Amino acid sequence: MNEGRVEVAVRATSDIEDDEERELAELRRRCELPDPWLDNTPPRKAKKAKRRRPRRRPQSRTPAGLQREARDREAVDLRRRGHSYQEIADALDLAGKGSAHKMVTRGLKRCAAENAHHYLRWELVRLEAIRQELARRVGALDEAD
Repeated sequence: MNEGRVEVAVRATSDIEDDEERELAELRRRCELPDPWLDNTPPRKAKKAKRRRPRRRPQSRTPAGLQREARDREAVDLRRRGHSYQEIADALDLAGKGSAHKMVTRGLKRCAAENAHHYLRWELVRLEAIRQELARRVGALDEAD
């Protein structure tokens, strides 16, 4: 007798599973969702190997690169002397102070560490002089009150 009950339970379970599969298939058909178990996507094409470009000379060795380096050095030198970026742009006929800043930054990157160290030291001296001048003026204002 127990065998009959087990058989009925197995049939009922398989009927439920069949019903669930039918409902799921109907939902997929309505929503047009792909079957997750079947991958119907076309295979991907193999990527073509990229051709390597021939090696280029470093730009610093070309005539234009050498001229750029000289202008960058000149921009760094002007900045070291205390000129503003706008003054550097005017002196070198650049579009604006952003271009001058770019030249100074590029020039500092190319400089040896020793030259950059000197520039930073001079920049600190210049800023300290500005700070002292401001302190003197503030002191003069305090005395006037």
